[in-house]
Amino acid sequence: MDLAPLFAIVDDALGPEGRAMLRPPAKRSDIAAVERKRTAPLPAALRTLYEQWHDGETSTSTLFDDVLHDDFSEMWTSYFDDAPFEVRFLTLGELSPHDLDVWIAPDGEASREERAGWERTVAVPFVWIRSIKETEEEWERPAVDDDDWLLAVDASHGAVWLYEVGDEELEGIAPQEGSLAAWLEAFAAKAMQMRRDLGLSPVSLRAPLQDPAALLVRFMLERNLVELADGATVDDVAQKLAPLLALTPPKRAVRAVLDQLSDDDAIAEVFADDELLAKVVAEFVG
Repeated sequence: MDLAPLFAIVDDALGPEGRAMLRPPAKRSDIAAVERKRTAPLPAALRTLYEQWHDGETSTSTLFDDVLHDDFSEMWTSYFDDAPFEVRFLTLGELSPHDLDVWIAPDGEASREERAGWERTVAVPFVWIRSIKETEEEWERPAVDDDDWLLAVDASHGAVWLYEVGDEELEGIAPQEGSLAAWLEAFAAKAMQMRRDLGLSPVSLRAPLQDPAALLVRFMLERNLVELADGATVDDVAQKLAPLLALTPPKRAVRAVLDQLSDDDAIAEVFADDELLAKVVAEFVG
């Protein structure tokens, strides 16, 4: 199936706010570099996903967690009680270490253990359902842990599967959808419903995207990274940041935005340190 028309449907369902939380598509050279480190090429559907849609989420994004958290909440709680977790769309660079060897029967059943007469393949993850440890600092995202779960696409049939890294609580490998296309269609429907629940309507790709400067200011306010002065508005700050975000090289843009936030009378207080702010601002540069 040609995934390109489906990508447009998903993007429309996400709206400009959602699309702003995703990274640009991966370059073919990036995909080639990842595949050189692997024993086999990426599944075709995943290669298309990363090259023609998006290379994962930005480091500060909550998009996939916003859309999918409720889907996994009941199952996660049945294994880990009230332990907090989040859902992440992996970047291309995060894929390789977590492949899983899988054996698939002629009837579609799958096993993590070798079975005579079953086809051996590999499942490559693209979504990470990870536990959040109490000891973690805000914004910290450590490596995949044994009790984390992964959604993966198998290289032979292109089906989507769910498994736990350590194979201890959630044992085996559970089918989710027969193809990545079917999974994306379901994801788009959930995103659409989430926007309706929030009182938002999907915005066509023909509509202009929201100003990145305004998105940055709103993001910093929602995360309590900064506080506006009395009477100041998002637009007051965004208008000053917009030309700075367009500066090149990107490091210059980030430094200029940080300086502006420090000096702007419309900002009552900056709560985040420069290192954290630089990471956030970098996601909105360009």
